[in-house]
Amino acid sequence: MKPIHMIALLMCLASTLTGVGEHVSKESFTYKLSLLAVDNEGRGRIVDVYITVSTPGRGVITVIPSNAFSQDTLLSFKLALLYASLLTGEDYRRLDYTISVQGLAQVEGTSATLLFTIFAISLLRNESFDSLKSATGIIGPGGIVGRVGGVAQKVEAAKSYGLKLVTGPFSSNISDEIYQPVLTVFQAYEKFSQKSLFPELNYEYLYAPSLSSYFKEVWMNFYNKTNQIIASLNNSMWTDSFLEKSLNLLNLSTNYAEVKHYYTASSIAFQAYYYGYSSLLNYSYHTSLPEFENNISAIRNKVREARLFIEQQSRLETCYNPLIIDLYVNALKRIEESEEAVKAADESIELIYKIGNYSYSIARAETSLAWVNASNVYERRNCIAVSLLNTYLTRMQELLSTSISYYTAMSYLSGFEPIPSTGNTFLDLIYTLKALEKMAEQLYANPALIKNEIFPVLGSPSIKEFLLNSLKSLSIYVMNKLGLVIPSSITMTEFLTDASSMDYITESLIIQIMTLHAYIYSFLVFTLSEPVEYGPTYLFDPTMVPNSLIPFLVILCTAGFSLVILSLNRED
Repeated sequence: MKPIHMIALLMCLASTLTGVGEHVSKESFTYKLSLLAVDNEGRGRIVDVYITVSTPGRGVITVIPSNAFSQDTLLSFKLALLYASLLTGEDYRRLDYTISVQGLAQVEGTSATLLFTIFAISLLRNESFDSLKSATGIIGPGGIVGRVGGVAQKVEAAKSYGLKLVTGPFSSNISDEIYQPVLTVFQAYEKFSQKSLFPELNYEYLYAPSLSSYFKEVWMNFYNKTNQIIASLNNSMWTDSFLEKSLNLLNLSTNYAEVKHYYTASSIAFQAYYYGYSSLLNYSYHTSLPEFENNISAIRNKVREARLFIEQQSRLETCYNPLIIDLYVNALKRIEESEEAVKAADESIELIYKIGNYSYSIARAETSLAWVNASNVYERRNCIAVSLLNTYLTRMQELLSTSISYYTAMSYLSGFEPIPSTGNTFLDLIYTLKALEKMAEQLYANPALIKNEIFPVLGSPSIKEFLLNSLKSLSIYVMNKLGLVIPSSITMTEFLTDASSMDYITESLIIQIMTLHAYIYSFLVFTLSEPVEYGPTYLFDPTMVPNSLIPFLVILCTAGFSLVILSLNRED
């Protein structure tokens, strides 16, 4: 074949392959978003962003022009799609997304995350989206809205543009009637759509009698062990501040057991056991160093045995469902805390820290065993098919990696340790879910973010109550969709509710509530629709061709054939 023939055929082939499969039987809809921004001179402005959604799709995200979104803005859009997918149960990868930006060289930053998320929820719920409403704010793990800069300027621009609503984070200097502050993505969506996101269900019905009975046993176990320590030390005529705290906490645990709040009772009895064991170690150190060393040796053995038992049980497990996964997450989290406490105790020089860490270690080892043994309470049902474990693991890993990239881009997260690969998909799924919770805890407990009030003002009791109610609504929603309870959601919500009347710092309680929010939200991964065959997701898809280029491709192919015909005529 002559060179000119080859060129002509390549022209036609290239044009054909470029467009194939991207336009056949596609249906597209275009939505307008009024994105709030602040220009280089500090003035608020509105950026018109058009998102064309095509079906069927592969989750491809295309930006026109390609540099119109900075990398962190792209991460914002990706995270929004993930959060909306989890909340609606509809996989965002069933669609393709083409984003075009009008009137600005480049959109930068993450402040549009809240707007993107509201849009994505509306889209996947097949609802209309009002472009005369907008939002600004970042999204913390579990859907907590975080503060951004320039809110006042953005609201002024929104008013000038004719917008009728702006939602965003709480800000003390914004009092305009069109601005409605929100604490969560769910609240923002409901203000946007005027529709309830979560069903009206009574949270109390989720309290399973079997779970309550089980934690009654856990409480009694801690109560009896602590009582034995107290009795032994009393017989030895020993007393110290540890023993006094232990006795007071043990009595407090009884009060909660009497009203059948057994998880709260067991949590307080755990603390009583910790202080009781601290007193025991303190006594043995001052009366018999060999006995002290024997106690330390017994603690190390207990921790090793607990770790071995948990890993053995996880490998013997045959039913993989969210309930069982939750139990193992909590067991592994506690045994890791136990092991870290042993290490800290070994490295401690001062006696009080050595005693405290060793005592915490054995108490935590006991709770880790309590969580893994809780699996015996439940019948095995709603088990995940082994063939789907990898699918859910991939989805959970995508949520984790995207979240880490998003928070790292804002310098809110750094040095997050990679997840160990065990070679066991079930264990890897557990470790990934545990890492998501750890990431949320690390982020929400970051003093820099608290000091700068990026997330809700943590000293406010009213915010604590709102977030606690939001947690209950989310828990109902998740467990309803799963058809299973999430034990740690029920137990921790009980404790956090009871802790409000105890001598706990409000800031600490709110951090725990927000962390649990993120953890429960992660379980929505298991509610996503059946998996489809996924192609790669590109931030800029090299094969996606806008409809406007189709005429050009037709001309290109026609020109190629014309060259072939012209060449043949010349040969004749």
